[in-house]
Amino acid sequence: MRYQMLKIALPGFTAALLALFAGDPSMSSDPSSVSVQKRAESIDRLVEADLRQAGVRPNRLTDDATFVRRTYLTLVGRIPTSEETRAFTKNRARDKRSRLIDDLLASPGHASRMFNWWADLLRVKTRLNRRISGEPFMHWIKQSVEDNKPYDRMVFEMLVAEGAAHKEGNGATGYYMRDRGMPEGNMANTVRVFLGTRLECAQCHNHPFDKWTQKQFFEMAAFTGGMQYSVAGRNQTAELRRVRNLMSEVRETHGERAVRGVQRTLIRPQLEGVRGTGTGLARLPKEYQYDDAAPRSIVVAHAIFGDSPEVKAKPVEPRRRRRANRRQGNNRRRGPRDNFPQLGSREQYAQWLTSSDNDLFKKVIANRMWKFAMGVGLIEPVDDIRQDTKPSNPELMAELEQLVVDAEFDLRQVLRVLLNTDAWQREAATEEYVPGQSFCFTGPLVNRMTAEQVWDSMLTLVMADPDATLGATDEKARAVYDRFSSIADMSDADLKETINRAALRYSNPEKFRQMQRQEREQRSREQRRKIRPLLAKLRQAQKRKDPTAVARIKGELKEMGVDPERRRRPGRRRGAAGRTELRRASALPQPAPNGHFLREFGQSDREQIQTSHTDASVPQVLSLMNGFVEDYVLAPASVVMSEVNGAVGVNGKIKAAYMAVLNRKPSGSELALWRNDLSRDVAQGTRDLVWTLVNTHEFRFVQ
Repeated sequence: MRYQMLKIALPGFTAALLALFAGDPSMSSDPSSVSVQKRAESIDRLVEADLRQAGVRPNRLTDDATFVRRTYLTLVGRIPTSEETRAFTKNRARDKRSRLIDDLLASPGHASRMFNWWADLLRVKTRLNRRISGEPFMHWIKQSVEDNKPYDRMVFEMLVAEGAAHKEGNGATGYYMRDRGMPEGNMANTVRVFLGTRLECAQCHNHPFDKWTQKQFFEMAAFTGGMQYSVAGRNQTAELRRVRNLMSEVRETHGERAVRGVQRTLIRPQLEGVRGTGTGLARLPKEYQYDDAAPRSIVVAHAIFGDSPEVKAKPVEPRRRRRANRRQGNNRRRGPRDNFPQLGSREQYAQWLTSSDNDLFKKVIANRMWKFAMGVGLIEPVDDIRQDTKPSNPELMAELEQLVVDAEFDLRQVLRVLLNTDAWQREAATEEYVPGQSFCFTGPLVNRMTAEQVWDSMLTLVMADPDATLGATDEKARAVYDRFSSIADMSDADLKETINRAALRYSNPEKFRQMQRQEREQRSREQRRKIRPLLAKLRQAQKRKDPTAVARIKGELKEMGVDPERRRRPGRRRGAAGRTELRRASALPQPAPNGHFLREFGQSDREQIQTSHTDASVPQVLSLMNGFVEDYVLAPASVVMSEVNGAVGVNGKIKAAYMAVLNRKPSGSELALWRNDLSRDVAQGTRDLVWTLVNTHEFRFVQ
């Protein structure tokens, strides 16, 4: 029955994408900044001039229902609620569109949306490698986005980051630790992400499709020369010496295997990080075979284009070379490591790359933001710009670059301007984009939702406030910071006990597990003893409807590590795919595990740069038809089902479903179709209605 309804209930895919809406003839301005309106008008003139030259007419402006849905999906990564949609469409203010854009840019949802964008770009993972947690890096990104840190500042901080990776305040080191032991690979990723240039091929030979040589590749890599992936240098700290002195006792008591285990799980994570300001020197590989230099010769850092910073390093062979400390990230095949002096070349590298005078740096981020808003970049692919690459609209590209510079790399301000343009507020362009061909921006390109947009939109149908699930930016990183700092703060006796406890895990695993079970049971008993009276008081306060007492008791429970909301309405339920955590995508593990809804809908595995996709697949269909929708969206307590079931009359229920799922009113023919179905069986008919709407193309596409 449902599958037949899916085919006839709503307009077909093509018709849905080509549907025309009554446009709002006025373009609102942002009252807080005249420059936003002027910039938007400048962009519109350049877009319209390009359309005239191509002999194409721009689309009409969208109606309010389409605008509010598109704006929420673009800026906060989810559909609006019924209440949010109605509030906007009923608003009669002339500047309501610009005000909505401002409100959403300042919301927690926008920070969540931009974290997802950064995570895909930087290959963010909850665990960077076996010993390194990605939580500090994720915390740094989330906090930077929440604080609206300028884009150039974020990039600069990543390129100069140093210190222990798990120490609070050093989260930016995760950028290098993501490519631990691979400085050349990290440099290639940096140039590709921030300068739109692919140098990977030049690491092994002269680039076959571009002008870059292998020598130029290593001259770029020289900016990070001498960087170490351990904070333990020759002058070891007193704390490190204290730990190492205790290891001899561990060896005698627990054996060599326990020593190695403790070093791997307890000590090495304390030492992982970034050290070295950059020597400005690199050595060519022994397989180097070009005439411009000899194999294993030393090259000085030099930027591949523009005005390169002058690195005052002398490429002189040292008389003595220290033996490599292979535990500090050296490549065994390269033999001993050069001991060149640190000269601060990493900072020079960062200053050069993030300068507003660096044409590619501003061009790439301007192009990425245009694609973020419009669905297609003026240059495609966005990270493969070559000497002969030309934007589809050079004048518009220059305008966007200047906008980025004038906004001082404030990406929120850039998006504010772009979303205030007529170009973005027009009905969506439905023609297919063909790679390699220019695209006429009659409106933003219709695109499938990203995996994160689909997931977060589903949560909007399930729970009243998905943003309440975000948590603090350091929610998960705090445990990493505390574990790191606890070692330094421990007394000698406590440190000895901690190390011996860790050693017991390897010398006597059964005894270690038994001790853990006993400790968990003891903690559980103590917690129950403390929280039971508070929970009883909470129920009494709720029964008395005493908000002051309720808030006070909830605060006491949270201080004890108990979330009363989660105890009453847990965020985890058992569904068809096992345990599903109902939190916004940015608050889940990065990336989600294989088989998760997000991965099925195209979330990247974070192994390569921006490999997420929006391709349709059979698992997606099965998940929407029989999985998440059945288990959560159609549950009686979900927001959408509560609204539909609470609506008065058959027509009211149909209108409530359309407003919640598609953020619009149903047409007359749609009302008539569903009225016949609901009149036969209201309970089953409402479930069929919601199920069908969620499974339509109209729901899954950003129009």
